[in-house]
Amino acid sequence: MEFEVTRFGLRNAINAVIGAVPSRPMHLALLNILVEANEDSLVISAFDLNVAIQYTLSDINYQPKKPGSLSVPAKLFHQMINSQDEANLLINVKDSVMTIEVENKKSTYKIVGLDSTEAIALPQKLDVEAISISTKEFADAVKRITPSISNDETKAILTGFHVKTANGYIELVSTDGHRLSLVKIDYEGVDFEFTAPGLIVKEIAKFTSDTFDMKISESHIELTSGATRVSCRLLDGQYPQYSAIIPKQFETELVLDKKSFISCLKRVGILADPKTSLILLKVDDSAELKVSVEAKEVSSGYECLPLLDVSGPSIEFALNLKYLMEGLQQMPGNDIMIVANSPLAPVILRPLGFNALYLTMPIQIRN
Repeated sequence: MEFEVTRFGLRNAINAVIGAVPSRPMHLALLNILVEANEDSLVISAFDLNVAIQYTLSDINYQPKKPGSLSVPAKLFHQMINSQDEANLLINVKDSVMTIEVENKKSTYKIVGLDSTEAIALPQKLDVEAISISTKEFADAVKRITPSISNDETKAILTGFHVKTANGYIELVSTDGHRLSLVKIDYEGVDFEFTAPGLIVKEIAKFTSDTFDMKISESHIELTSGATRVSCRLLDGQYPQYSAIIPKQFETELVLDKKSFISCLKRVGILADPKTSLILLKVDDSAELKVSVEAKEVSSGYECLPLLDVSGPSIEFALNLKYLMEGLQQMPGNDIMIVANSPLAPVILRPLGFNALYLTMPIQIRN
């Protein structure tokens, strides 16, 4: 195998697929990146048995000389190419050893790889009709629901996010059992529903094209944006019936400035008990939101924030400060609405002017 490639093009290709290289692989071959030099394209691939990423370089950044393939250690290859200055690279392979020469420099680097036959086979391309999706709207929606994706591997279905079409929208939702994020984006097209692993969130954020193609089968999903193709296995199991826990009506509603609320939480939160991360919110007839914390025998404090609007009876409830901050920081817009029914009922935050919500469960206060 032999080819010439720009450092810029090869770096982009490696950076696009490196997210599919596992930190703790089941097989050593998974620590490698597959490099395939074809007559019309250079294909870089990585696969962690759940998510496969493939990048195809076929423009002026690549000049083939002799076709072939090699599986090379991902970390070494990634670090070596990223450390180079912008230049053309001449790469050739002989007896499973990759030699990298830099144009106009007296430097040569060698990396020992594996025969491509030892690489783990990537999932086949899906032979189904593609659905065109707006990249910005979908990527923004996925970013909004990221805080509620669970890290608990014992509840595998919650380590992903659920996507389905309903009533002219695409609904994206995630929950870890303590909180729930939901975003809707406008959509007209064929119906679909699936639960994808949270691992692909970072890959979707890398998409740069205006739209991307999505293909869905019973077991896999395939996303193609420009030169990048991401394929992953869908999560098995029934996703929770999340609509059942979202209240339809609320007794108390308040509106406040998001930026001021976040700043207040950061200041008051300094004094919160690190063991409980509990923060108390109280609304009465003063048209203010009282935000308070207490760490027994150590610290306490409160601030009162003016409300832009308020309706309903007085209420007091305690929330997890970390969950509250993570939900707020992913919300778009300037003003948010907080709605609640009772001290132990779900509390919902909505960014005004956006079709989204963040639900978090209160904490019972024991005197």
